[in-house]
Amino acid sequence: MNRLYITVVLLACFCIPVQVDAQDPRARRREFVEDLLRGLLESQQNQNQHQHQARPGRIPGQPGQPVPGRRPPRQPTQPTIVVETSPQMIKVRKALTRWDNVCGQLIEDIRQREYQSPQLRPMMADALKIRANVELLARKAQLYPNIQPLVQDFQVIDADWRMLNYRLSNVNGLSSQCSGYLTTIAELDTQLCDVFQIQPQINRAELQRLATKLSSDYNHLLHDVYYVVRDQPNGRKILAEGKQLQSVIAQSSALIPRGSYDSICGAYQQCIGNW
Repeated sequence: MNRLYITVVLLACFCIPVQVDAQDPRARRREFVEDLLRGLLESQQNQNQHQHQARPGRIPGQPGQPVPGRRPPRQPTQPTIVVETSPQMIKVRKALTRWDNVCGQLIEDIRQREYQSPQLRPMMADALKIRANVELLARKAQLYPNIQPLVQDFQVIDADWRMLNYRLSNVNGLSSQCSGYLTTIAELDTQLCDVFQIQPQINRAELQRLATKLSSDYNHLLHDVYYVVRDQPNGRKILAEGKQLQSVIAQSSALIPRGSYDSICGAYQQCIGNW
C-alpha cells in the first residue's frame, strides 16, 4: 500500500497537466499537495477501519441475541470507569502535534524549492507519507490513555523518517530553513524514542540494497584503479589501502541484518574516515 502511495505521488508530480488560466501556478501546486495529503489520510483511515471492523453478529434467536417481538431484559447499569491519561501519553500527544505542524512546513518548503533542486522532487512522496502517518498516529493517541498501542506504528514512522532525513541532509544547497525543520523533527523523534523506550529503527531492507550498491560500485572503482596505478612506484601501496577499505565495507554490510543502530553507524563512519 505504501508503495502505491509513493507511485501515485510521483506520477502525479510529473504528469500534472498545464492549465492555461489566470490562476497562480504555485497556488495550483499547493492545492494539489493539500488534496493529495487529504487523499492519503482518507485512504489510510479506510484501510485501518477495514482491518479492525467488528465481526458480524449472530443470527437473532441464538443465545445472547434478542428475539424479534420479545422485549429485551433490562441490563444492569454499569459504573463509569474513568482512566487517567498517563504522563507519557501527554508527552506523545504534544510531540506528535508539533511534528505534524513542522512536517507540513517542511513539505511546503520542498514544494517551493523542487524546481531549483530537482533532486528534492522524489522525496516529496516520502515526506507526504510520513506526515499522513504522523497525523493518523496523533489521532490514535487521542483514543488511548497509555502509549503501548502506539509503539508499533511509531517504529514504522521512525524508520521512514531516518531514511528521509538522511537523504534530505545530503542534498546540495539545502536551505537553512529546511535544515531547521529537519533539526526540529529529529529532536522530536529522539524525544519520542525515549518515551517509547525503543532504539532508533532501521529500514534494513533499504539499507541492505544501498550497501550492496556501494560494494558493487567500489569494486568496479578498485578494478579501474588497478590498471591506472599498477606500474607506478606507489601502486602497490594504493591498492593495499583500497583493499583494506573494501574489507571494511564488507564488514559494515555484514552488520545490517542483525547489528544495532549504533554499531552500523559506527562501521560506516569508519568507512568514511578510511575513504
